[in-house]
Amino acid sequence: MIPPAVGGGKVMVVNLSLDGACFEVAGLHKLSIGQKGHIDFTLDDRKATRLKREFIIRMVSGSAIGCEFKKTHAFEKELGFYLRFGP
Repeated sequence: MIPPAVGGGKVMVVNLSLDGACFEVAGLHKLSIGQKGHIDFTLDDRKATRLKREFIIRMVSGSAIGCEFKKTHAFEKELGFYLRFGP
């Protein structure tokens, strides 16, 4: 998370798009709408492409967290190819 928020850990990405993602966290959390953070994940493509992204939380429902990505062209190119053609 980006200060003043704190925290970190592993998440499971369950939904992914060019604009954002939905991920699940394990255990209790204090995440809330409007908080900003960073996510670092690996695609299941042949190259195991690693992507890092800054986000803002737009939805919290139990352990499911919906976030909107900050825009960067390099990320969109790699992710766009993955979403269009698959792993």
